[in-house]
Amino acid sequence: MSVFNPQLDPYSAQAQNNHGTPQEKIDGLKEIIKSTVTAMLTTRSADGQFHSRAMNPVTPDSDTDLTLTFIANNASHKFEEIQNDSHVNVSFLNPTTTSWASFSGRAKIIEDHEVVKTKWSSTTSAWFGDLKDGIHKGDVNDPRVAIIQVIPDEIRYWTATKGKLGRAVDIGISAATGKTAAPGELCTITKDEIQLTQVIVSLQPAFPPRTIDPQTYSDSGSEEEALGVCQVMSYTTEATSTPFNMGSTGVSPSKSTNSGSTICSIPTEILSSIFEFGKEMDPESFRYASFEGFDVQRDRFIPFENLVSQICVHFHNVAVGTPKLWTSIQIDRSTSAEYVTTYIGRSRSCLLDLRLDLMQQDVQPDDQRLEAILGAILPNSYRWCSLSLSYNRECANQPTVMRICNCLAPALQHLSIAVDDVDEADATIVNSDVNTPHIFRGGTPTLQFIRLRGLAMHLFRPQLNAVVTLHLDQTRSVPLDYSTFRSIITCSPCLTHLSIYGDMISPQPWPGEADPIYLPALESLRISGVSGEIYAGILLAVNAPKMDSLILKELQEHDLDSFWDAMDLSRYTSLRYLSFCDFDVSVFTYERFVEVFREITAFSSFCSTIVESPLVRFLLEAPISEGTPWPELESLSFPFDTDDDDDDLTMELVEQLVGIGRDPSLKLLFKIVVEDGPQPQFQSDQVVFFPKWDPWPTKSMPFDADDVLFP
Repeated sequence: MSVFNPQLDPYSAQAQNNHGTPQEKIDGLKEIIKSTVTAMLTTRSADGQFHSRAMNPVTPDSDTDLTLTFIANNASHKFEEIQNDSHVNVSFLNPTTTSWASFSGRAKIIEDHEVVKTKWSSTTSAWFGDLKDGIHKGDVNDPRVAIIQVIPDEIRYWTATKGKLGRAVDIGISAATGKTAAPGELCTITKDEIQLTQVIVSLQPAFPPRTIDPQTYSDSGSEEEALGVCQVMSYTTEATSTPFNMGSTGVSPSKSTNSGSTICSIPTEILSSIFEFGKEMDPESFRYASFEGFDVQRDRFIPFENLVSQICVHFHNVAVGTPKLWTSIQIDRSTSAEYVTTYIGRSRSCLLDLRLDLMQQDVQPDDQRLEAILGAILPNSYRWCSLSLSYNRECANQPTVMRICNCLAPALQHLSIAVDDVDEADATIVNSDVNTPHIFRGGTPTLQFIRLRGLAMHLFRPQLNAVVTLHLDQTRSVPLDYSTFRSIITCSPCLTHLSIYGDMISPQPWPGEADPIYLPALESLRISGVSGEIYAGILLAVNAPKMDSLILKELQEHDLDSFWDAMDLSRYTSLRYLSFCDFDVSVFTYERFVEVFREITAFSSFCSTIVESPLVRFLLEAPISEGTPWPELESLSFPFDTDDDDDDLTMELVEQLVGIGRDPSLKLLFKIVVEDGPQPQFQSDQVVFFPKWDPWPTKSMPFDADDVLFP
C-alpha cells in the first residue's frame, strides 16, 4: 500500500475532515446511505476477477449499527466468491449530489432461518420465485434464502458541501487558477471506531424490555453463571455480527476467556471507558420520560449501566468498578430503596445527579420505602451535582421538599424544583428579601443553574447570587410583587440566560422604563406570557446591553404596541438572534421588528413553515428604496411539514430570498428542521437540514428533561 503524500495529492489533503466525533461521522454516513438506498457489493472470484452487483441492504438494528446486511440467494456466484475470499467492498453513490461511501470489510454468510426471519419482508420473495417443487417456494423457509453480513474494517465517504452549480464553479475556477478544487469533505471511520459502536450495538438485543435489578449477579458470581450468560452473549453476537463473536472460534466460552478473540481480553481500563461512552449514548429523553407521564415508554427502556452489568460476570465486575456509570439516580413511585443504595454505593465518591418525581398520594405517613431512600441520599448531599425535584403537593405533616432542601449541598450546580401546591404556607416569605434563601441555607456557592416552577419561586427560593441560567415558570396564578421579581432577576451579576414563563406580576401594571431592570451580563432572554402585558413590560424595563438572543412564545398582534410606541432604537443594539413560537402576528408587526431590531443575523420560526411565514412575504415585498430589511441576515430557520407537498414552492422562495439586494459576500443559509418523516431532497447548497432545534440557551447545553414549556 502506498504512503499518502499530501503534497502529491493536494485534493485529498484539502478535503480530509479529521475533526468530527464518531457520532458525527456516523450521522454523515447515514445521510448518504438514506439518499441512495441501493449499494454495489464487490466480491473476488477464485481467478482474481472482481464482480459487482446492485443490492439493497436491510434496515440496521440501530442508528449506530455499521454492519451491512443483505438477503440473497445462496445459489448465486457471490456466495462462492465470498467463501473463496471474505474480503469485500460495498459502495454507495448519490448521482445527484455525487456524495459516496465505501465500506471495506469481511463478509459473513448466515443460513440460520431464525435469524433470516428477523430481516425478512414480504416483498423479498419476488427475488427468489416459487419453483413449484414444494421446497423452493421463495418464502422465508426457502433453503436458498441466506444472509450476507458485511462487517466493515474501515469506512470512507465523501459528502458534497456545495450544490451542482457550486461544484462546477469551484472546479472551473480551480482549473483556471491551478488551485485544487475541494467541493466536499472526505471522512474516515476507523476500525477502532467501528468496533466501539459494535460493542454498544451488541448489548441491547440480548434482553427484552423488562425491569432489571442492578444487584443481580454479585461480585462473587460463580463460573457456572459466567458460562451460562456468556453463552447467551455468544448467540447474541452471532445474530448481530459483532467483531467479538465468542462462538465463531469453536472454543467453548468458559475456556476462551483468555483468548485474544474474546471480548473478555479487552483491558479493563478500555472496557470501562467503552461503558462510559455507552452510557453517554443513552437516549436521556427515555431515561426521564416518566416525568412527563410517559411511564409506558420509560418502562421499555433499560438504562445502559443496568444492561451492561448483566451481560456476564466479567462485564459485571468491570461495570461495578466504573463509578461514573452509577451517578444518575432516578427516584419515583416504583423505585426501591435497594436500587438507590446500590447506585450510591457503586458511584463511590463521584458527584451525583438526582431526579425525584414524587406524588403526594404515593407518599404515605411513616412511609418506610421513602424513609429508606431519603436515608440513603440525604447523607450524601455533599456529593449532589444536580437535583431535579418535582412534587405535586407539599404536606404540612410530612414536608418532604423542605427536608430534602435543608441539607448541605456545597457542590450543587444544577437545581430544578417544581411544586404545584402546599398545605400551609407562610405568606410573608413570598415577597421577602431574596438575599435570604428559603432552602439550602447552608449555602450553594457553585449553584449556577436554577429552575423554579409553580410555587417554588414563591416558597422555595435558594441562594441566587451566583446564578448564570435562571428559569422562572409561573404555572400557578400566584403573582409576585414587581419589586420582588426585579430583585430575583438582578440578584446575580452573572445572570446570562433568563427564561420567563407566565405573567409574573399580573394584574399589577408594569412600570416599564420608570423602574428599569439592569442586567449587565444578560445574553439570551425567553418570554412566554398569558395576558400579553409581560412582553412589552419586560422589554421596556430591561436594560441589557449584551443581549443578543430573544425568543418570544405565544406573542399576539398587539402585545408589543406600547413597546413600538416608545420606538427607542438605542435599545438592544446587540440583538442578533430572534425566534418566534406559537405566535399570531401580521406583516405589520414584522415590519416593526425590522425597524427596531435592525442588526438581526438569524431568525427562527418554530411553527410557521417558510411557505406560511408572513416574514418571508414581507422580506420579498419590502420596497428596495427603503433599504434591504435585515441586510446582515445570515440564516433563516423553519420547520418542514412532511405532510405538505411544498418542496417546489419552498425552493422557489429560497431562490427569491437569496437575491433581494443583500451583500453578495453574505451567504444566506436556510436551516430546515425535519423532526418527523423523510428528509426532502433540495438541490441547494444554501439549505441545511437538522433533526431537531438547537437546545436553549446554547448548542453545548446538555439535555434538559424539564425544559418542556418552550420548544
